[in-house]
Amino acid sequence: MLSWNSELTLSACQLSADAGGTGGDGGNGGPGGVGEAGAPGGSGRPIEGDVVSVLSGDGGRGGRGGAGGIGGGGAGGAGGPSLGIVAQGNAPALLDGTSVQTKDGGAGGRGGEGGPGRAPNGPQGQTSDSLAQ
Repeated sequence: MLSWNSELTLSACQLSADAGGTGGDGGNGGPGGVGEAGAPGGSGRPIEGDVVSVLSGDGGRGGRGGAGGIGGGGAGGAGGPSLGIVAQGNAPALLDGTSVQTKDGGAGGRGGEGGPGRAPNGPQGQTSDSLAQ
């Protein structure tokens, strides 16, 4: 049940929340990019000396860049919650044997594979009879 900035009273009610869903799995990291060719060398220019003027040669082309590393995997998504009452503002008043039942929050999703290893799994979903803010 959701209560948003309302004043509610529940009398002789039974609230039941099902189990939360499983979080999504994280994606695997992608392969590293291919290195690119080096840039051309600079142009030669005259070098003035005391006696003679000499033309220097053009610089050599730069070397090819290295391949990038494997990207890290994405973390698993959080499991879904199992919450009986969610309230913004005042929590509802529960009278005359009103009960709230919940089940387990969903399991977190599995982390994806990547360069440094597997990313963390997602956290388990929250379980609470009442969550008020």
